[in-house]
Amino acid sequence: MQAIPVRPLRILVTEDNPFNRKFIQRLLDRRGYQSTVAESGSQLLEFLEKEFFDLVLMDVQMFGRYSLELSREIRKAEQRTGRQIPIIAMTAHTIKSECERCLESSLVKYVSKPISPDVLFKTIREIFPDEINSTAGDAIEVDMLPSLDKETLLNTFNRDREFLTEIVNLFLGEAPLMVNTINKALQEKDADTLRRTAHSLKGMLLNFLAESAARTAFKLEERGREKAFDGSDTEYKKLVVQLNEIYKILSDILKEVT
Repeated sequence: MQAIPVRPLRILVTEDNPFNRKFIQRLLDRRGYQSTVAESGSQLLEFLEKEFFDLVLMDVQMFGRYSLELSREIRKAEQRTGRQIPIIAMTAHTIKSECERCLESSLVKYVSKPISPDVLFKTIREIFPDEINSTAGDAIEVDMLPSLDKETLLNTFNRDREFLTEIVNLFLGEAPLMVNTINKALQEKDADTLRRTAHSLKGMLLNFLAESAARTAFKLEERGREKAFDGSDTEYKKLVVQLNEIYKILSDILKEVT
């Protein structure tokens, strides 16, 4: 049983995608938690050595296989203090074997991406059942939808119009740049850049429940993983059309909520 903190939880976040990082930090801040971001494994270990944190949110995709080794390094360092900090793995892998690998490596809990506020806070409460930061209402859990809708998005963002506006503006600024990167990667047959960028874009789209466009981004991600560029132009053009429609819908929604 974890000790019950008598102050706001201090949470160390590792996430390399700027959009997801902003999204997660905003969720935590709204809940009353104090969040700090580590942008590398070495920085994560440095923070843990110099500062006190109640919990680590670790992006497994960010570190790849090193995330498992990193969790062991954290546990090894904790032998000096005798305190074991809870770790929650954030992972796009929902396959049971992947989850078990995380748990076997001392990652005590896991949450799947895209991050659901309801699931994230429920998982935190499982570790800190009586922590004092549970005053905000739980997020309304919704099914993934093939199209965007103002009311559904507002519910997903806890009816927080300021939060929704901030994240939509961030998306509208970053997504076009990512599409340009994907296009360049296809032209140069840069499989790694294609895989990483399409993966990040997919996660951003799922946060807005844009499932159809996310599936297209996933197909491009798979092409990067398999280094299969033949025929990718069709998927890229489809993604551009889908995103242009999403940009329009989100811009219209911004006008309605602000």
